[in-house]
Amino acid sequence: PAPPMMEGSTSIPPAVQTLAKNQTIPKILVVEDIELNQMILVEFLESMGFEVRSANNGQEAIAQWQEWAPDLIWMDMWMPIMDGYKATRIIKQQAGDHAPVIIALTANAFEKDRQIALEHGCDDFVRKPFQGKELLALITQHLGVQYSNSTNAEVDTHTDSHELQQLSILVVEDNPLNQTTMVDMLSHLNQHATLATNGIEAIQQLDRQDFDVILMDVHMPKMDGYAATEEIRSHPRQHQPVIIGVTGNATPDDRQRALDCGMDTTLFKPFSLESLQSCLETIPLLAVARAQATMLPSDAPAVKESTTGDGANTALNDRDADPQDSRIDDTEKVPMTQGDCAGGMEEGSSGETINEPPTYGPATLDRQYFEDYHSIYGEQAPMKIASKLRQFLAEMPQRITNIREAIASIDHHSIFQLTHALKSIAAYVGGAELADVCSALETEARQTSCMKYADLDQQLVLESQRLHLALEAEIATLLHSELPQE
Repeated sequence: PAPPMMEGSTSIPPAVQTLAKNQTIPKILVVEDIELNQMILVEFLESMGFEVRSANNGQEAIAQWQEWAPDLIWMDMWMPIMDGYKATRIIKQQAGDHAPVIIALTANAFEKDRQIALEHGCDDFVRKPFQGKELLALITQHLGVQYSNSTNAEVDTHTDSHELQQLSILVVEDNPLNQTTMVDMLSHLNQHATLATNGIEAIQQLDRQDFDVILMDVHMPKMDGYAATEEIRSHPRQHQPVIIGVTGNATPDDRQRALDCGMDTTLFKPFSLESLQSCLETIPLLAVARAQATMLPSDAPAVKESTTGDGANTALNDRDADPQDSRIDDTEKVPMTQGDCAGGMEEGSSGETINEPPTYGPATLDRQYFEDYHSIYGEQAPMKIASKLRQFLAEMPQRITNIREAIASIDHHSIFQLTHALKSIAAYVGGAELADVCSALETEARQTSCMKYADLDQQLVLESQRLHLALEAEIATLLHSELPQE
């Protein structure tokens, strides 16, 4: 059976099914730049009986489509040379009425990412990591494929949490809400976790005891996850842990930077319980690869889980040239200067609290993570969820104030740090709209652009207020459900 996919992609179950007889065998093209991901997905599909080819980027995908005319294309969206968005657009435009089904594969978890993929011509959208049963069901949905030994790909590929290998896990995370969420998820999967709040504490913990796995947040104060990983990898150890970079950024540059510093794979925030379980299922294979890398002679090239071979990390080279920069707290130091931004802010954009009467309705909560909380906490779920929401609401006003003050002073670096932190925790409490605003601010700060700061500042206030209303109502509903029923 094929092992689970790496790099936050998917967990592929053993091939307990094959294509049913007396039907046309579909041709499927897998477009994925991560070599190991590509190999495992191809092997799984071939074991099912499909005709399969692969491509490493959008240009190769177009060439394969022109030569081979596949029925369905699994298209990774983030790739070097040509990304999946452009490749999809070209194929759909040139193919006309004879276009293949194209399903987008992306680690981005927000609804807007799904909409963008569909607008570029994709027929469907799958968030990484995904389960094999999702893959089979989508093939059936779009191609009408039938499988033997089950009906329409409805096979139970769920892995019971009790079957997971017991691991010693170090969680390195500076945000208390994220800490409790991750520890509770791991506890539900029968895993024990030790906590550290930054890279320095992580190294100290590792000096005291060995860990099988480190879940390493990449953006932290004092010492970030990149610097901590480099420090851990630079010292000879009898047992090198598998290090999983936990990041809210799913771009190729961020992914490559994680691999370059010595991380074994990445897990993109916000992640679900199923995503975390899928990631833990890959640990035995990652541990073997890490042990082999550790045994290499000192002058041998480093072994990475995946390489793009095209200089995908070029944009990071200047930033990483200064070795001291690797220990700066959260991210690259973006210059804090008003310069060209002097006219970019409108009057009224400041850190002051807006006390106008509300003229808006509550936000619509994204409940995908609430389902995980109910699975984790069982009968205690209403009280536990209400407690998490209260904690978030208690912290949110100061977080919003800090972001607005950074916007008012056009402090790109602080804007990036603060919005990056708020983005994932807002998503975990169902605040997808607020998370989207944080993501947009994060992008502007990365680009040291302030053209949209004024508008985004107002959106930040609005969406935080709408989320506050929605969460207050949700807390009331949760607590009401705990009252004894007559």
